[in-house]
Amino acid sequence: MTTPYERVQLSRQRTAGVFPLPSVLDCIRYAITELAEYDDALLRQERTGDKRNNDKTHDPRSELGQALYMLLSAAVQLKCDCDVSPGDVTNKFAAYVASMRCLVSCAYYGDARQAGALMWHVDDAFAVLCSLVHAHGWPIDALIDDTCARFETKHYTGEAQ
Repeated sequence: MTTPYERVQLSRQRTAGVFPLPSVLDCIRYAITELAEYDDALLRQERTGDKRNNDKTHDPRSELGQALYMLLSAAVQLKCDCDVSPGDVTNKFAAYVASMRCLVSCAYYGDARQAGALMWHVDDAFAVLCSLVHAHGWPIDALIDDTCARFETKHYTGEAQ
């Protein structure tokens, strides 16, 4: 069985020719936007009476998977295997806020080019994001595998099998 880190690493190898890997900092920034899209999807489910642009499906699970995928894409470049165990969380909103805080810290250290501190923050962000996934009752491995499969289906070149 592969770890989420190894699964994303394989996915990135499979899609390298058509789905370029952004810089570490840009991967973190994309993780931040995907996490915000997760919250947007929740708002759409919770507040159905609001006037919103509803031209596409908004799936919180998919958005959270993409946030983890982008964070792990940064980790692959840092060779930081993200082996920190997630905590047990029941308050999803608190876990979301903590996840965003951790990702913003990653962006700060990534922009400052402080590699040692950045690796620690990426590990921490991974653990907190995994806690958020656990709060929903979604298995991490399945979420990462589903996310990788969607990217691979969309971008797969047949290289690096």
